[in-house]
Amino acid sequence: MDSKQQHIIRSVNYNDVDYYYKYQSIIELLIEKLQSEPMKLYMTDSNNGRQWTRGQVLESALRFGQYLRTDDCCRLETGETVCFITHSNGLHGIAVLGVLAAGGVYSSLHLTSTENEIDSMIQTIKPIILVGCQQNMKLLNTIQQKYKFIKIILDLDSISELLENKLPVPITPTPTPTTPANLATLLMSSGTTGWQKAIIWTNSQWLAFAAVMQHRDVVPLTTDDILLSDSFSHGMGLVCLFQTIVNGCQLIVLNDNDCQSPQSVFRLIHDYRVSVYYILPNQLQFLAKHFHEYDKQYLKSLDNLIVIGGDINQQIYDKIIDVYGFKQFRRCFGMSEIGTATMESASQLNSLTINNSTDSPIGKVVPGMEIKIIDTNNSDNSLPANQTGQICLRGPTVTPGYFGNPGATNQLFTNDGFLLTGDLGYYDQNQCFYFVDRLKDFMLFNGRKLSPKELEWKLLAHPLVDRAAVLGIDDQLYGQIPRAYVTLIADYTVTDKQAMEMDLQQYVNRRVNDCKQLRGGVKILDKMPMTSLGKINKMKLKMIN
Repeated sequence: MDSKQQHIIRSVNYNDVDYYYKYQSIIELLIEKLQSEPMKLYMTDSNNGRQWTRGQVLESALRFGQYLRTDDCCRLETGETVCFITHSNGLHGIAVLGVLAAGGVYSSLHLTSTENEIDSMIQTIKPIILVGCQQNMKLLNTIQQKYKFIKIILDLDSISELLENKLPVPITPTPTPTTPANLATLLMSSGTTGWQKAIIWTNSQWLAFAAVMQHRDVVPLTTDDILLSDSFSHGMGLVCLFQTIVNGCQLIVLNDNDCQSPQSVFRLIHDYRVSVYYILPNQLQFLAKHFHEYDKQYLKSLDNLIVIGGDINQQIYDKIIDVYGFKQFRRCFGMSEIGTATMESASQLNSLTINNSTDSPIGKVVPGMEIKIIDTNNSDNSLPANQTGQICLRGPTVTPGYFGNPGATNQLFTNDGFLLTGDLGYYDQNQCFYFVDRLKDFMLFNGRKLSPKELEWKLLAHPLVDRAAVLGIDDQLYGQIPRAYVTLIADYTVTDKQAMEMDLQQYVNRRVNDCKQLRGGVKILDKMPMTSLGKINKMKLKMIN
């Protein structure tokens, strides 16, 4: 130990995880779980109502894996990558398992990805097989001409007969052997502030993550639970797929369009009697504003809600708790690079003293993870309680780096192996952690650092604002000043846009001190630029700037 004190926080249950390390791969674990209760209903496709039992999913996945290994046009070798740029549906989920069963590496880009975005990622991950659909087949054929290493493009729609057991392909009952150190998936970063990066997830990471998520202090599902999935183009979609197989519960597959629509999400929760959902902040904000339409009775099946993908202000949390009273209502902190690092129930957090109304409680360290807060000016200096710095993480689910990007990987870790999250936060005397803001989002106003988060929350509290983002714009007098970009709720029509922008600017300015005034004004957009993961794309907003 260095002479300087190291302030590293662990869970009291740090070692209380029954890891799946007897397995060599995540697919080995998933196949064993699917073999139990093969006649039990497992997956429902919300696009068309198609349903599969656990046994049907297993047989179809093994069939697809065998096809990838043996078909003359594919000949997938262990460790080679298959990239999906297609719909998120039940067949997609089965095909994920097939790739893993074949010893391949699963990766995915959103169906709406542009040619430049696809080009950039293909040059990095070098997939030998692309899986598309009728919607983008022409684009993918054009891209294939540029890269000789792409053997074939498969149409998910046209291979449905294979996945639905209508074509005679002999099945190998066991997966292609791999090791814990082998790549299993490449998850795409959110791309909110730059180009997406391919995040390495090995078999070992997934096996550790599956065990941590089952812990009683995290998200232990029961066999009676019904979970609504995220898109398979996002890491959370894989979490939902793997977690429901391991825990023996049902999965309702959400399509890409419904992922972007809070109305569709809550309708599906009602229709399919969903009990567990990983909810995004914008969906929670929508629910807080439309609780009369989607009331407690309408969502009576939902009793386990976990907030992911960002933070939310205390007023909205209080509103949700007051109206719905969910049995489990959890906020957490995680990233595609690490999985979940902190987790807590909102009711427990509300009993703690929050040091600043704009700081978001994100819970306590999950078992198996270590967290420290470091000085932003000296990464070797870890900070004690109630001092704000950069959140850093170490544990068995943390990525070893970015695939094909050694430069970004070298910048990802401290000297002692902690991952640098790029997020500011702190912990209190109870070892509860708080999120302050993204380091990159701060602006420098008149020599003072300003966080956009409080201004965004003020705007979101306005009844007509649907989404909001605040950026710093250059200013000769102050250096940078805050400017807001908003979209309005769907059922409101603006008659005087300029007057509305002025009203919103004054609404915020009346509620903040002088240095936080929206001196750059407010711009109402017809549509907020979003990433494929449902986050506001601030890089594209800066281009508007």
